Amino acid sequence: MTVDRFGFVGAGQMARALARGILKIGRIASSSIVAHDPVAAAGQLFLEEVAGARLVDTNRAVVQQSDIVF
Repeated sequence: MTVDRFGFVGAGQMARALARGILKIGRIASSSIVAHDPVAAAGQLFLEEVAGARLVDTNRAVVQQSDIVF
């Protein structure tokens, strides 16, 4: 199985740390990371710390657009 897309249900501290670690490995582009958080400030901070990642509107969208979901 190829894992090219990562998703996060929640965009808090743990999600940001995991996403940055995944990017540090260098095997995927930041545009392959999506997240959703009902708290707008958490989503904004996620975008600031994980440049190039995307926010989606629902947890369902995270699941649909991801190979692995955290």
